[in-house]
Amino acid sequence: MRADVDVELAIVELGGFYRLREGSWSADAEPGLNRVTFDVLGGGRYYHVDTDIDIKGLGPFGVRIKVDDDEDWVDPIIGLRARADLTQKLFLKLRGDIGGFGISDSSDVSTQLLAAFGYQLNERWVILAGYRYLGVDYQDGGFLLDVDISGPILGVAFTF
Repeated sequence: MRADVDVELAIVELGGFYRLREGSWSADAEPGLNRVTFDVLGGGRYYHVDTDIDIKGLGPFGVRIKVDDDEDWVDPIIGLRARADLTQKLFLKLRGDIGGFGISDSSDVSTQLLAAFGYQLNERWVILAGYRYLGVDYQDGGFLLDVDISGPILGVAFTF
């Protein structure tokens, strides 16, 4: 018997934020240094999951079972983020959000935690390196996705 399983997951996120607080974590800080910001954020996270399962040679007659299923949904999300400037170019970013809430066709719950160091290349471009956790609990009919994905991240961000 041979089983081939192929799962592709694509996630796209769009949202905005509102600055709750901006200040300095040191009273005698130079301008542009030791800045700390706290934001509330909201938006949506779109998921696309494509699953292909192919089982060959099942049973005494070599029965073959083939399943191809794909699902798409959007989770509304709300969360908080913080940024602490460590130098003129280097900063620490923390973020957490929760979403889904079982609204319409969304996940029952989705959670994300992110901790990353960033390097400001210029006014618009940033390089990020850190660690991310994403948990998703989604079910639609016979389709179930209950996963925890975590690991190191490396990314580039553009601000407009």
